[in-house]
Parts: sequence; structure tokens; C-alpha cells
Amino acid sequence: MAVTYELDNGVAHVRMDDGKANVLNDESLAGLEDALVRAKADRAGALVIWGRPRCFSGGIDLELVRVPDAAARTASLRRIARGLLALWNAPLPTVAAVSGHAVAGGAVLALACDWRIAADVDANIGLTETAIGLVMPTWATVIAQGALGTVAAEEAILGAAVLSPRGAAERGFVHEVVAGERFPARVTEFAAELTELPTPVYGATKRRLHRAATERAEALVDAEMGPGFAPQA
Repeated sequence: MAVTYELDNGVAHVRMDDGKANVLNDESLAGLEDALVRAKADRAGALVIWGRPRCFSGGIDLELVRVPDAAARTASLRRIARGLLALWNAPLPTVAAVSGHAVAGGAVLALACDWRIAADVDANIGLTETAIGLVMPTWATVIAQGALGTVAAEEAILGAAVLSPRGAAERGFVHEVVAGERFPARVTEFAAELTELPTPVYGATKRRLHRAATERAEALVDAEMGPGFAPQA
């Protein structure tokens, strides 16, 4: 996957585009990890994750689940878990530019960002793990609960509903839905507004808000993202 990084007027722009479903795997996680490091070094005031046209992310690369080498498989899955937890705790404002489909782990990627703006396009958004036979790991549940609230997250996870961008806004998955032609400009404008916040205070406050849930999730990553992580149905 091509994951590119650009700093523009204090905003770090991270663009994911593998030409297909923007799946989460070792390559895409390496790009996201590098982007967080570079944004910190650049003292960026906000970070935006962009998907490709019509697709934000289809979630965890299911080919990883089928890798015969158990050690390699678990290492990749644990990297995804820790990488999205790191994004959730990034010490600066983060924005998901939900350009299209965001399902399963792709929805978790969006929810791991503090703010989410969706393009008003024909797209599916939702935590679909239950429907496809995957037991939701604690780290992903924690991120969903942080974004949606405990009750709404439980409904979204167990119900595995697939929503349109406007339906996602009604359920709290996204904060705003913008017409496709205005989408890039609105995301950029919103991110620029976030750079006016004091980043050290923002980061410290986020860490305090997330600390207990992060510690609980991190303690279970090795157990839940091990050899048994596979479709249950």
C-alpha cells in the first residue's frame, strides 16, 4: 500500500491508497507508524488520515488470518492492534477523512481518530465483525466505546449494522457529512482550526482520558490477537 505523508501549514496529511480496499496489514501499519513519528517531529498541530476515492478502509487484511506461519500471523495482527491504539492516543488532534467505505477494522481506524468527517457518497460504514464471524477484540471495543459511548458501541458491535454516511452521522460514527465536491476543502479547513488548540495540553488530556481503557486493552492484545484470532462462524 502507498501511504504518503505531507506537512502543509501545520497539518500532517496521511494518504492511504493501495488501489483497492486500503486494507490494514504490515505495509499500511508501517506507513501509519511512520506518519505519527514524523508528525511529532514536525510539531504538527493536527493529523488527517485520508482514504482513496470511495474507500477509506476495508479493515484488516483477511489474508493475514490465513497465513500458515503462526508467529508471522500473530506478529502482524498484534502490530495492527497496537498501531490503532497508538493512533487513538496520538498526542495531537486527529481527523479521519472518511472518503467512502469504512467497515470492520476500517471503521475502527476511523473511530480511532478524534474527529470524523465523511463524504456524502454511496458508501458502507459499520463495525461488521460479528456478521463476518470475527469476535471483536478488546482493543477495538475500547476504541469504539471511546468514540460512540458504551451503549451505542455495544449496539453497533453486536448488531453489525451497515450504515450510509448520513446514517453513520445519526449514530455518532461521524461528526459531519459533506458533499463530495466540498469534502477535501472542508476536511482541510477543519484540521486547520484544530491547529489553534494547544497541542501539549490536548495530548496530555487525551492520555488522561484514555489511560485506564488503554491499559486494559494493551494487557489483552497478546492473548486476543494470537493464533485463535480467526472467523468463528
